[in-house]
Amino acid sequence: MLNQNKEITPEEALVKLQSFCSYQERCSKEVKDKLKRLKLGPQHFNSIINSLKNDNFLNEERYVKSFVSSKLNKNKWGRVKIRFELKKKYLPENLINNELSNINEDKYEQTMQELIDKKQKDLSSPLSVADKDKLFRFLLSKGYESELILKIIKE
Repeated sequence: MLNQNKEITPEEALVKLQSFCSYQERCSKEVKDKLKRLKLGPQHFNSIINSLKNDNFLNEERYVKSFVSSKLNKNKWGRVKIRFELKKKYLPENLINNELSNINEDKYEQTMQELIDKKQKDLSSPLSVADKDKLFRFLLSKGYESELILKIIKE
């Protein structure tokens, strides 16, 4: 175990980050945050990140694909929330837009419908105005587009 007060060398940091990136997809921001926690001087950040990219441990396009797939399928997030979270990681807008546009519209609406079906069990039937409002707010919080929510709630 490394002594907390001892500064880590760039070589040690690179090995740790190779392992960190091998475990699951990462983006540059997550790697920088990890480097800060390792207390490595910021003058080494770019060279380590470039090395990770050159050796394909770090690939932001792959990261965005994995993130979108995971958040849509497991967390049942909508495009708005996924975009917001990816922007917080300073990922290129073109990568975000490209991957979000690749989402299958039928699957997207089906995922949203699954959320609605699950939430409707807690609401009255037929849906009152208050229940529709609760459902609308719930779907907004999951990151779905308001126009799509209104369209589906009306149906």
